[in-house]
Amino acid sequence: MPKGGGGGGGGGGGHRRWMGDSRELDPEVTSWLVSTRARAKCSGQVQESNGKGLAISLYRLALLVSGALEIGTFKGCGSTLIIAKGLLDGGTGGKLWTVESDEEIAKEARRAMTISNLPVDVIHGMGSPAHMILPLNDLLSYLPANQRQQNPLEEYHKWYRGEKAAADALAAKGQAAVIERLCYTEHQPIELVFLDGAEFYGTADLHQVLRFCPRVRFIGMDDINMFKHHSSMEELKRSPGWGFTLCLESPPGGDRPGGWGIWARDEEADKCQNLTASVGRPRRFGR
Repeated sequence: MPKGGGGGGGGGGGHRRWMGDSRELDPEVTSWLVSTRARAKCSGQVQESNGKGLAISLYRLALLVSGALEIGTFKGCGSTLIIAKGLLDGGTGGKLWTVESDEEIAKEARRAMTISNLPVDVIHGMGSPAHMILPLNDLLSYLPANQRQQNPLEEYHKWYRGEKAAADALAAKGQAAVIERLCYTEHQPIELVFLDGAEFYGTADLHQVLRFCPRVRFIGMDDINMFKHHSSMEELKRSPGWGFTLCLESPPGGDRPGGWGIWARDEEADKCQNLTASVGRPRRFGR
């Protein structure tokens, strides 16, 4: 059964256990996630109960890699914790770098990771440079038609102002965009990326990964049916030259209403099989 920090983390060996026929996370993994959240007194948005397909996919992919990057930490006990558990159980000594733009929330997530002694570096920052924010004037061009009735435009304007202010403040402090720094400047072994950051930086974050992270094997995205990553998904589908195959795309009304998707490099497409019980044949676009 999976190992990895029974009481709270540590590298502790572990062995690779991936791609079985199970439709659920291993009960031992679920138990570890629940107890770790309780110990750290934290919560998360992606959990094994409300994000089952995504949780299974992130865990099983993390088993295969030596390094992962997440954009959008929140409190660190959702997808962050699931990826960290996969890295521990994979036994490669892998590490997760996770990026949160809100300084206070980043501190809270860092505390949770420290309590559990997990191989996670919580970074207060932005994945992409401040100037790459999607212009507000382009909002309607990127907004999915089914979303235009769900949130008033003023809500998007509010998000834009908040995200721009946070990014400008970080830039004023001289903090480099994290994706380029980790992948290109520091050459960190990032092979799995999960994108769930700021609304107006969704496409920018994808572009930064494709440009600066040559070792990435798998890309996950949350909110693919919403403003954040709808255009990111469509762009990868239209651009086979990037060399990625769509492994999974959650169905409408699935385990997370905003939807999620998992991509693999073409040469890794065989790893798509059995990510979850619902996986179909990998889809290559434009071929």
